[in-house]
Amino acid sequence: MRFHRLINLSNQSTKEILGFTLLILMFTSINFSVAAQQVDLAGFNQVKTASEKLITGGQPSKEELVLLANSGVKNIINLRGVNEFDGFDEKQAAEALGIKYIVIPVNGAKGVTLENAEKLNQALSENNGLTMVHCASGNRAGALISIREFINNKQDAEAALQTGEQAGMTSLKQKVSEILQSVDNK
Repeated sequence: MRFHRLINLSNQSTKEILGFTLLILMFTSINFSVAAQQVDLAGFNQVKTASEKLITGGQPSKEELVLLANSGVKNIINLRGVNEFDGFDEKQAAEALGIKYIVIPVNGAKGVTLENAEKLNQALSENNGLTMVHCASGNRAGALISIREFINNKQDAEAALQTGEQAGMTSLKQKVSEILQSVDNK
């Protein structure tokens, strides 16, 4: 009888151990998949996470568009100027993956304007879901995000510039700073 109880106890303990092991494996799998997704995004062309629903970066490749779609991106806003990129038909490739594709041509530093920042704000306001804003390197994307944060989201100039840098702005910081100053002085 003691042997029988030992077997039952053993069976119950085995069930508990197996259940606990499966629970641990389940959580470990979730963590591995999240880490894998982060690794995938890290391989993108200068990708930055600007906010929970917004990523910015440089020109995505066809392969990166597939990864973006699989990562839940619903919209792409392309800030590259007219005839600036002819590597592949990005609009066709994005739409084939179910991603809404929007173009706001920002021709170099001259295209970093209040008007284009307002167009970006409008596009972001009208589209739900995770959005990627890109140019060639992320510099123009970060610059327009900075202006948007200052004007539409009422960040102070220093915070808006920092947000822009986090979103990819580099060499356009001085130009953006001058734009923010001109708006602040009105």
